[in-house]
Amino acid sequence: MGPNMMSRNLRSGKDVLRDIDWIEHPIRRKIISYIIESGENGSSISELSSNIGSLPSLCAYHLGLMRDRGLVENVVCRKEGRRDYSFYIPTPRCLHLIAIGEELSREGGPEPARELPNKIVIVSWGNLPRCFVHGRLG
Repeated sequence: MGPNMMSRNLRSGKDVLRDIDWIEHPIRRKIISYIIESGENGSSISELSSNIGSLPSLCAYHLGLMRDRGLVENVVCRKEGRRDYSFYIPTPRCLHLIAIGEELSREGGPEPARELPNKIVIVSWGNLPRCFVHGRLG
C-alpha cells in the first residue's frame, strides 16, 4: 500500500470517528433513534418534536445538518393545503456509523472515573487567563 493510500485511509478513519462523535450529540441521537424506530415510512418534524420533547425548529435545524452530512434523507414530501409534510429516514451511511460507534463502545468499555480537583485557582494577567489545579479529592 503506497503512502497516498495509507494517508487516505487514516484520514477517512479520522473522519469516521469525527462523524460518530458528531452523531452522539444528545438531540441528534434522539432524532436518529426515533427515525430508526419509525421504520421505512420515516418521521416528520412534528412527530419528532412531540416524541423527543424538542421544539420543531430545533428538530428542523438538526435534520438539516444531518441531511447536509448525508445522514438522513427526505423520502416523502406531501402538501395538504398550506402545510408541507417532509418525512426523513436514516441513510445507510448513518446506520453504518451507528454500528461502528456501538462496536467501539462495546470494545472500549465504560470510561474510567476521573479524579476531580479539590481546588482550582484562576489567575489572569492581561488577556491570558490561566488555570491551576491544586490538590485532589481523596
